[in-house]
Amino acid sequence: MKRILQNSFIFSIPILFGAGIIWYLYKEQDMSKIRSVLDSGIDWKWILLSLLFMILSHVLRAYRWKMQFKTLGINPSLHDLTNSVFGNYGVNLVFPRLGEICRFNYVAKKHKLPFTTVLGTVISERIFDVMCISLITIITFFLQRKVFFAFFKEHPTLADTLSKVFLSPWLYVGNVALILFVNLYRKTII
Repeated sequence: MKRILQNSFIFSIPILFGAGIIWYLYKEQDMSKIRSVLDSGIDWKWILLSLLFMILSHVLRAYRWKMQFKTLGINPSLHDLTNSVFGNYGVNLVFPRLGEICRFNYVAKKHKLPFTTVLGTVISERIFDVMCISLITIITFFLQRKVFFAFFKEHPTLADTLSKVFLSPWLYVGNVALILFVNLYRKTII
């Protein structure tokens, strides 16, 4: 019984906190206008479909994280990893960027894993994310060159700033230093 009360208390805190935030944001708004928009101006099928895809993306992110753990010979449950991903976003709503720390701290404590191991999986996940986003950006740029060039023609100061960034030797020195650091760090661990 004590555990049920404790879990109820733990789950009610975020709900009450969220309700308080919503009340604070909308306390001075005309609720009749909001209700009329919600009743007439929204196709709820699209909201529910987007909610389904959002939940699926979080579960897939947890599954990807599980695959990383599997390569290390660790097998945390998908349920715990999914909870940590959802908790990550929940904490980020209140304290931006603190969610990542809570995410890997939760998994490390729940499964009694070394903190550095779980942190390493999160860092490698972020590196992979950056590589994927960079690749998508490069592909998009080459597929939509005409649009980008027209935009840069209309905004020459932006084009000049970007060319200074990409032609700066510090960009390449920093990238080489980062690659060397990662290789050195990787060799000391292995």
